[in-house]
Amino acid sequence: MNRKRILFAIAMIMLSTLACGRFYVQNNGPYPVAVKVILPDGSYGIRTVWENSSASWYAADNGEYRVDIIRDEDYVEWVRNRQARVMDAIFGGNATGVTDESELKKLVEMLSNTQTILNDLASASFSSCSGIIPGTTISLTDTDYEEVDITVTLNYDEATKAWSCSE
Repeated sequence: MNRKRILFAIAMIMLSTLACGRFYVQNNGPYPVAVKVILPDGSYGIRTVWENSSASWYAADNGEYRVDIIRDEDYVEWVRNRQARVMDAIFGGNATGVTDESELKKLVEMLSNTQTILNDLASASFSSCSGIIPGTTISLTDTDYEEVDITVTLNYDEATKAWSCSE
């Protein structure tokens, strides 16, 4: 009798695993951002999603989800550190190795780029979106199941400096 219960429990665990869907967040913006994903079961995670890449979570339940786009403070700190290194290279004198005009031009361009990134990040507006993860279909008599995958896309509008998300 115990063996039947154990086999039934294992079968149910396997079926519940099959019912899981993947929840993806794709960043189409020019900068990395942090995202907080709250899944229907109340679990959540905060991850950095780099530009032109994605992160994923497992969604075991159907119901409402929420995605909050958050300024990635680690990335802001990295850009500030890069800016400080470039400024040190430009204004630090010969000890840092700036010896020719072309190298100085590259460093000045890097300094300008880092300042642009910092300005964009400082003025950017961040948003949230939500949606529904639909129920999955499982048949206890057959091996057919429907796995539901959801992809939320993050977009950045250069003109308005606004982040948005959509399913």
